[in-house]
Amino acid sequence: MLAIAMNALFTSLRHRGTTRQLAGALLVCVVSALLLLLALVWYNLRFTAGQVAGAEVTLALVYVVLWGWVIPSSVTLTYCLFTAPRNTQTALHIPLQKAAVETAALLDPPRYRVGVVAPFAFNEETPWGWLEYRSGNFHGQRLALKRIVATLGRDEDCDIWVDDDMASRHHAELAYDKGRACLTDCGSLNGITLNGRRVHGTVLLAADDVLQIGEQSFRFIPANEQANSLEMSDPLAHHTWRSSQDMLTGSSRAVPAPNARPELSPARAEETAELNYKAARPAPAKQHGMLRIRDGEMAGQHLRLECAIVSVGRDPECDFIITDISISRKHAQFLHQLDGDYVQDLGSRNGTRVNEEPLQQPKLLQTGDVVMLGNVHLEYSLVVPVPVKHADTPYPSSPGLLSGPMPLKLPSRQLPQR
Repeated sequence: MLAIAMNALFTSLRHRGTTRQLAGALLVCVVSALLLLLALVWYNLRFTAGQVAGAEVTLALVYVVLWGWVIPSSVTLTYCLFTAPRNTQTALHIPLQKAAVETAALLDPPRYRVGVVAPFAFNEETPWGWLEYRSGNFHGQRLALKRIVATLGRDEDCDIWVDDDMASRHHAELAYDKGRACLTDCGSLNGITLNGRRVHGTVLLAADDVLQIGEQSFRFIPANEQANSLEMSDPLAHHTWRSSQDMLTGSSRAVPAPNARPELSPARAEETAELNYKAARPAPAKQHGMLRIRDGEMAGQHLRLECAIVSVGRDPECDFIITDISISRKHAQFLHQLDGDYVQDLGSRNGTRVNEEPLQQPKLLQTGDVVMLGNVHLEYSLVVPVPVKHADTPYPSSPGLLSGPMPLKLPSRQLPQR
């Protein structure tokens, strides 16, 4: 039992030895203690009865010394002298080659510093990776990683707020370092797992790695700028189009590209100009949503929902900032869709309600709905902008048809019906 205690204390205080080595040393000590029970049985059956020879007593003493002192002491001494220091790879139980161990030992990613805003890895619009929710109400949604350090934890000041009782206030960090993605455990109480294995210290992240904090699960997706640039390119931009009659005539006559404009006759050009004039007239004004703050320090102010996504919270990066203690840093967002405006909670601490009902998923807003962010009430309504009346201008004429300045009125003659 003394050897077991010494091995356990040596591992915890000096941080040496792998889990397998410690388990082997403890197993040998336990087996030695169990084998000593045979000496106790022999003592009760033979020695107390007085029917023991001298040679039998000598053999029993050698047996006790061997299993009681020699083997446990040898195992403990060997474990203390020859075990290597524990590191991140030891805790993960991952068989690593020498090059991999050296690479992990050189990891020194940027770390979060209190009161200092981490810079962007590229720029404000370009992420270096994403975290995709794999569980919970936000399943399938992605969080863009743009700054070189992103913090995860239960504290509202973290970049990614993890609403889980198993999460620490400052649980872990994601960092971008020299083209590599790194995950660092910040001494969390319940730890973080990577692909089902506990992480200690800093490890590298690869595509589709799964991070687990309590019940919250995320998938890491690295950015691929080359794929985006290929999707934006047009493979037919420099293509020379050929007529379908080339196969019959044998000629190689180039034809205009699909977006090329053919030359028109003067009459046809004038008609086309009028059609273009009608098509270019301003479209009817579209209605959009508006939120009116009903209470708090910003009571009476209005928020116009004119963008596709409008974020609301205390964070300076939000589109609309509400300075109220009941509002989270990134509390909610409003999304403009074809059928109207939706409100979605972003994992806020005090939650979001619509007409006093807790918001569990994106909800379509109707005129008169009251959205409650923390203790702040916002009333939703639709606004139809008043169209601006522009003076009617004639359509541009084709070259050679009219000369001189054009009057600001509609054409005086009607075009022939075709």
